[in-house]
Amino acid sequence: LKESAEKQGFTNVEAVSEDVNRFVAEDKNSYDTIVLDPPRTGCSSEILENIASKAEKIIYISCNPATLARDISRLKGFKLTTLKLYDMFPNTFHIETLAVLTRL
Repeated sequence: LKESAEKQGFTNVEAVSEDVNRFVAEDKNSYDTIVLDPPRTGCSSEILENIASKAEKIIYISCNPATLARDISRLKGFKLTTLKLYDMFPNTFHIETLAVLTRL
């Protein structure tokens, strides 16, 4: 991610490889944008609460529309501004979804 960001001219990207529960709970920074790509089961309420307190915008990538809907409903203080569906696995029922949420 860091190498790709640098090639594209981005200088304000931070890539973190750590247990998300620990990182989100201990991180005291705030961010313009957080990109969230959880497993099919979605995010815990604690992670969503911590992320919501740190971000102005959340880009949520999901492979499960049901957990995406559940998690978006838990993100208090945000509104859904963009929702795009991607059929990356033709002839299956799997759909990737990209949701952009902005702080109210």
